[in-house]
Amino acid sequence: MTGIWTEEGSDFIVANPKPYKRQVYRPNDKPVLLLDQDEPLAMWDDTWWNWVEKFGMDTNGMTRDTFTARYATEHLNERDALIMRHFAEEAHWYHNLPVTPGAQDGVAELEKHFDIWVCTKPTAANKSCYQGKSDWIAEHFPSLHEKLFIAPNKGMLQGDILLDDAPAIEWIEQGNWAPVIFSKPFNQGHSVWADYPHFSWGDDIGILLDQVK
Repeated sequence: MTGIWTEEGSDFIVANPKPYKRQVYRPNDKPVLLLDQDEPLAMWDDTWWNWVEKFGMDTNGMTRDTFTARYATEHLNERDALIMRHFAEEAHWYHNLPVTPGAQDGVAELEKHFDIWVCTKPTAANKSCYQGKSDWIAEHFPSLHEKLFIAPNKGMLQGDILLDDAPAIEWIEQGNWAPVIFSKPFNQGHSVWADYPHFSWGDDIGILLDQVK
């Protein structure tokens, strides 16, 4: 129980303070942008869909441009879902992902306004993902290689904004950053992320600047 004693010390009043939000540390005076790796920077979903289409798998009418499930394996039958999970657990999966179109120019532009730190969740089933993600950033975004967090819970990291295609709701509740959703088919109007600001490469960066406290 949280509370305070009165001046006379005779009464204990229960207090319900608002959740404490720590002030963001800004090492170079720019707002801190936590940037997800898979999707904003690396084409995870499109690589997955390339294999699904190559194998001619039945996706129940869904395509890379229309899929609605957070995990696209939910659109596959059980056998095909197991096959695709195996591919994503392959040792070099993260090393070989293509760069998201517009990401390199977009990051260069955002670096003029933000202190960018890559913030990515590890994949427990892929034991090489830690090294793969780090090597991939070093190759494609060298300015961010020394600014990489691999964190199972992004709500524990501090920043002004988290740009992520699918931030967990509990992270949003815990974090001191403002969530901005990197637009994908599954995170649109039908989803739990529908009411948050959305952003894609090529959009007005004012969408992000407006979220800075």
